[in-house]
Amino acid sequence: MSIAGIKRAFVVLMLGAIAGSAGSGSCLADQVDPGWDLFTTTGPTNLGPGGFVGVPLNTFNFNSGTFGDFARGIGTQNVANTDTIIKRLETAQPGVDNSTFTTFPGVPPLTAPAAYPGGTFGRIDLEVSALQLMSGAPTDFGFGVGIYYETLVSNRSAGEGGPGPMGIGIMDIDFATNTFNSDLYIPIDLRFGSATGPIVIAGDVLHVSSTGTLWSHDAPPNALLINGVNNLLNGTDTKADFWPQPLLTEQVVDTLNIVGQHSVTVSLRPVPEPGSFVLVGLGIGLAGYGWRRRQAISA
Repeated sequence: MSIAGIKRAFVVLMLGAIAGSAGSGSCLADQVDPGWDLFTTTGPTNLGPGGFVGVPLNTFNFNSGTFGDFARGIGTQNVANTDTIIKRLETAQPGVDNSTFTTFPGVPPLTAPAAYPGGTFGRIDLEVSALQLMSGAPTDFGFGVGIYYETLVSNRSAGEGGPGPMGIGIMDIDFATNTFNSDLYIPIDLRFGSATGPIVIAGDVLHVSSTGTLWSHDAPPNALLINGVNNLLNGTDTKADFWPQPLLTEQVVDTLNIVGQHSVTVSLRPVPEPGSFVLVGLGIGLAGYGWRRRQAISA
């Protein structure tokens, strides 16, 4: 082949490679990778007498639930004041429905997902990994005055016939407007006295939904970052991360058609106790004193 022919063949190959990569879009398409959303309840919800406030989880084992920790080696991590954890099970991409859920736990007609909107939306499945709330003040649900706790049916012990069904749902992420819609159906138990106390109302189902909520690939200031959980989900940068707006208010309807709202914020990094700053300052002061003393002796 002549030199001119070789050049023409090289140009054709390069153009074909460029066209192929542009056509596939696998490297360029926007997406959200599987991961977890960590939330802290803000103030009492208005569901039930007295409302409910969050009970901090402190730590959580991410190698649990469907797909475990996606083979990322995350294990148990400090989640500080987080009381609600939602797990995204698939990769979300514009124009792709990756959801596999067709029915939800609950009472008809609240058991089928809405039609996939298509377009620039990507649909994925959600799983409720953790939810732990308590009444904001002593109240009476008909079983005596005291503190009541809402816990997941999936957290029941073997002696209570557990574990029960997981809370599940769907999320439609719009990559054009950076908004999302979510629908969750969460079976819960109402317990008396503690998060492991006797179950007084079993298997109430909360329908929790939000519409048109903003999201970003970038974390809000002071957010609690855990690599592989909500940060650096693709292992390199934040281009596949998912962060709801800092304050998210969801509508809640339970099996008895009691309507309320649950407001959460993205979990924040724990703030050191004032005593920690005192100890740090004392350490620096002692170090300075020791340095000055050594200087005086040498002089």
